[in-house]
Amino acid sequence: MSDPAIPQSVEEAEKLGLKRASAEEIATRRGTDFPMDLLGNTHRRNRDPRIVDCAGDDTNGKPCQIGACINGVRLIYYCRGHVCDDLAYAQEC
Repeated sequence: MSDPAIPQSVEEAEKLGLKRASAEEIATRRGTDFPMDLLGNTHRRNRDPRIVDCAGDDTNGKPCQIGACINGVRLIYYCRGHVCDDLAYAQEC
């Protein structure tokens, strides 16, 4: 499957029918989706241009991390306030 576009807001993810990931799914994938060696690049110069840094203004509900594709599903994380690790939607990949 080709790499689908990243919904640029929670509202867009919901319109596309993506399901919100449960706390258990997020906890299970945390080590894979937020590996320590990549965290330094997540919100700095090498940041993926499709995601935002939740510390900025007007970032609530915008994508802040694209998880790894595991068994045909990846989690796309969205800012909730200034936090990036507890709101995610599952997308086929």
